[in-house]
Amino acid sequence: MNNRVMEGTGYVQSVVVTNPSNPQSGWPVRFGPFTGVAATNTGVYGNQPTQTSVDFGPGSYQLYVMGANQNGNVAVNAGDPLYFVDNQVNGNGVPVLSKNSSGYLFGIALGSVASGATSLINVEHLPGVDPGQSNLLGINFPVIVQTNGTTPVNVFSANGAPTSLTLVSAFIISLDTNAGNISLTNAGNTVFTAAKGTTAGLSVPSGALANTSFALGAAAQVVSSGGNALVVMIFQH
Repeated sequence: MNNRVMEGTGYVQSVVVTNPSNPQSGWPVRFGPFTGVAATNTGVYGNQPTQTSVDFGPGSYQLYVMGANQNGNVAVNAGDPLYFVDNQVNGNGVPVLSKNSSGYLFGIALGSVASGATSLINVEHLPGVDPGQSNLLGINFPVIVQTNGTTPVNVFSANGAPTSLTLVSAFIISLDTNAGNISLTNAGNTVFTAAKGTTAGLSVPSGALANTSFALGAAAQVVSSGGNALVVMIFQH
């Protein structure tokens, strides 16, 4: 793969990609409700002629991003969710991500793009599927929350977890250079506490998890002891 910039836990499978029709190594792709990044060109390295090796796991990549959403041109800022839209490509036919939420949730911008421009920036891919597709039983889906300093932030809403959920993994993307610990709680019980790192845009794992079963209505909150970060949590229902 020619554009990975930070290692993740990668999950590579050989599949017939849904879109685009002939992906190249390093391109963002869609396979059904899942998104990922092509690890090979189509039909090479032991793949069948129509198959491509795709990394569906978390990781950071340099990808093309357009400053637009479903309503028109708009700037992209670090921390913004990005989406994969079928057949949305640049002049060279390379898929381009954007803030167009009519597409499939792909990941988080780690850089900025001017309104109406298309730029190559680092993007943190999120494993799982778009929560809009979460009617598929047993799937994993991401929930992304930005901390607000030392003020606790609800992961779901003031009403707590919308159903019984299990946290299967989590990682943290630092938004500044301040040192601090990020904590997630489940009904007041600590799920994890991890140092967020002092490099903006750097993703770090949460470390060991505890109290991962969230009951219906359970209060789930994230808080920082210093600085701010995006907390990316992968839940299963």
